[in-house]
Amino acid sequence: MKRIKFLIMSLSIIIMSAVLTSCEGIDGPDPPPQIVEMIIHLEYDGLEDFQGELSRIGIFVTDENGSFIVRLADEINDNMIIYNVTPGIYVISAEYIIPDTDNIILGSTRVELKGSLDIPLKIDFNKIQIQNNN
Repeated sequence: MKRIKFLIMSLSIIIMSAVLTSCEGIDGPDPPPQIVEMIIHLEYDGLEDFQGELSRIGIFVTDENGSFIVRLADEINDNMIIYNVTPGIYVISAEYIIPDTDNIILGSTRVELKGSLDIPLKIDFNKIQIQNNN
């Protein structure tokens, strides 16, 4: 009786190990996703006359699925932001965030990343004055 139980348990382990290894896929386990550096260099127009709150400036990086990453201006060092992302198409925008209203878009660009890339993003602070005057 003990031999039959041992035989059944051994067969169960062999079958389970065969099934579990086949779950990896035809070519084996999926490779980890490729990560590239997106380096955004910020350029400013009208900063010297800017009267608003710098902490309301947000840099949004939006992917093809509508997911986004945001950094506020007080988190930006040396006018440069580095994101580690997967290759794809992204929209990068600088926005002045005003609660309970639409953000003012100060600059925007669309890029397709296939590898690491340096991207200039011009932020036009004059657009805040134009919006406030309307």
